[in-house]
Order: sequence, then C-alpha cells, then structure tokens
Amino acid sequence: MPLLELFPPPRPRESTLSGLTVVTVPRYWARVFPDADFAYVPWGEDGPNREGKPMRFRQLVVSRRARQALIDAGLLAPKALLAVRSIVDPEAGVEVLDEHHDPVPPMYTPDELVVLRLEERRLFGA
Repeated sequence: MPLLELFPPPRPRESTLSGLTVVTVPRYWARVFPDADFAYVPWGEDGPNREGKPMRFRQLVVSRRARQALIDAGLLAPKALLAVRSIVDPEAGVEVLDEHHDPVPPMYTPDELVVLRLEERRLFGA
C-alpha cells in the first residue's frame, strides 16, 4: 500500500512512535455491555512477551454513574477519562462485529488470581 510505504512499521527494538498508527473513537455495541459499573475491554492482542510471560491488553471501562462517583470523591479528574461511543442501533446493513466474538477472556487465569489475592492480603491485610 502506498500509504504504508510513507510510514513503514517500526522495526524490532525501535520506538513505537515511528510508523503509522490509526486511532479510532472507541465504540461498542450497547447490547454487549455488562450490567456493572466496571468492566474491561480488549485493547490489543494478547500473547507472550519475550520472556514467555503472558501479556494481556485491556482497558477499564466505567459506567457514567461510577465515573461521576469517582470524580465527586476526588479520585479522578474528568480529563483522566475518555468517553466511548455506545451504539444502540447500528445503521442498516452494517455488520455488528461484536456478535462474532466470544466474551473477553478474564484478565487473570484462576491460578494467577489465587497468587494475586494472596499478595493483596499480604500487602493490605484484606
């Protein structure tokens, strides 16, 4: 593609600031939203890093109600949160890709979660 020739992808060990990155407005089909104040969405492809450790890429999503509570409590500034677009009724003829995918896999495996919970108790006495 001629456009990619102008902005070749970065070579290994090169800054990710080189090359071409296309960023779109995050948008999600409203019917796949969980009935919860907090959830996460995939943000990149999961896979092992150079040492073989599993890497998972997620972003935390909060409801409007939770967003406002966090702001009111002084825990987050409004500018720290990015709005996403919620699509209720896709336009006629538009394929809803969310229908073709399984739910996002958990952030941690059951074994990893056990270790994490033990570490939480050790650090916070919870």
